[in-house]
Amino acid sequence: MAWPMVLMAAGSMIQMFGQAQANAAQSAAEARNAQFLREQAAQQEAATRREMKLQERDQDRLRGAQIGAYASGNVDIGSGSALSFLAEQEAFAIEERAAIRTDGDLRTKLALLRAEDSQSTSDTLGSFQYNVTQGLGTFLSNAGSMYKAGGGGGGINVGKPKKFAGNYGGAGNGGVA
Repeated sequence: MAWPMVLMAAGSMIQMFGQAQANAAQSAAEARNAQFLREQAAQQEAATRREMKLQERDQDRLRGAQIGAYASGNVDIGSGSALSFLAEQEAFAIEERAAIRTDGDLRTKLALLRAEDSQSTSDTLGSFQYNVTQGLGTFLSNAGSMYKAGGGGGGINVGKPKKFAGNYGGAGNGGVA
């Protein structure tokens, strides 16, 4: 076996080892990121529930204050305008809680989608198949480059074309092919 081939193989192995180590480090980072994003999604769910409870509590206080104001003014709460106003305020509160829930759900889903993407990247980078495929590509690329450069142990020597009649050889160049 020719020394260039041995050196190419050794260099390829070192390069493949480095790629595998880099992939392992990136895989671990992506796995940590996925875990963080899952925790963020859980936190978002809790924050959404808390915000909804706070809004509901505020609405209860407002409703109580409105009913108290009507009662202190001797307004019949069952009358048309007072009842209509209280119903309208309750409808606004229901809409607000729905908006809080929708926003929280979207933020939770986004965090979970990002976590899934990070986990998928981690799984890919950490897989044996991915690393073997990448390493094989590195090896074949290096072998092709070496062979093209003429280091293939007596293979093709791609050197400068010979000069004929003032031109470099080859059809279409006016020289002798």
